Amino acid sequence: MHLSFIENLSVGSVKLSTEESLHVSKVLRLKNGNPINLTDGKGSSAVGIITAAAKKNVTIQIDEIHSESENPYLLELAMAPTKSNDRFELVLEKCTELGIARIHPLLTFHSERRKLNMERSKKLVLSAMKQSQKIWLPEVMEPIKFNDFIQQDFEGDRILAHCNADFNRASLKALSQKKPTIICIGPEGDFSDEEISLALELGFKSAHMGSERLRTETAALFATSIYHTVTSL
Repeated sequence: MHLSFIENLSVGSVKLSTEESLHVSKVLRLKNGNPINLTDGKGSSAVGIITAAAKKNVTIQIDEIHSESENPYLLELAMAPTKSNDRFELVLEKCTELGIARIHPLLTFHSERRKLNMERSKKLVLSAMKQSQKIWLPEVMEPIKFNDFIQQDFEGDRILAHCNADFNRASLKALSQKKPTIICIGPEGDFSDEEISLALELGFKSAHMGSERLRTETAALFATSIYHTVTSL
């Protein structure tokens, strides 16, 4: 059954947004009496019954709401957006499907893209959440300078994945644990020596993902997959 998003999920009669209503009525062609799954993207979900299915105004009756108290996705991905916006959007979509709590676009010394269409990015993540039937919507944060980001407080593991063999590195697989974790992925030119040194001074763990040199978007998806594979065992 299709999953629709509603920002304020409550028992009783609720109305979908115009955009969600159009999708339900024109694309899915659902009608009065049809059941529909709903989520607020914050861990709550419900099965409702459509009571009115106008083109831009769909009303749903909800009798019961189910809620999860904690987000099961503990991973946050911090990465430098790729020069090709399509490749960065691929990461947003696939990481949402895999399961992630938050995505931080990083502005690094070698960054090739420094501006993002935040509205488009958030819509893409929302669509991926619905497609993958998840009830937790990943946050897409505003772009932030790398040196500012690594100085923020974080209760959990902080891992810097990079290609520079001049620094001691452990495998990402060995470092992954089932706890809140941030994994940082650099741009096409990798993190600079100065960025790596500063991150390690601030307590980041230095990691590699094997002997292959990966493109930024491949590294981001590979890192997310490694983390989930290791922590789900």
